[in-house]
Amino acid sequence: MADDSGAPVIMRHTACDHDTHAQVVCSSCGESLHHEDIDVRTGPGYPARLLDDPGIRARFDRNGRPEATADR
Repeated sequence: MADDSGAPVIMRHTACDHDTHAQVVCSSCGESLHHEDIDVRTGPGYPARLLDDPGIRARFDRNGRPEATADR
């Protein structure tokens, strides 16, 4: 939402008293995560009853990525 005048809201981390921003990082290597670097797949806790649904199963290709649809 920031424009040429700057960010509309600034977060301050009270523990170190510095301005900061939210950042999503990999829990394994600490590198910043970007959507183009992420693959999504079902995990062991994904409900088996949903995997039996062809419509749900079709959302995941062989690489575990959600399949692109026209409305995305």
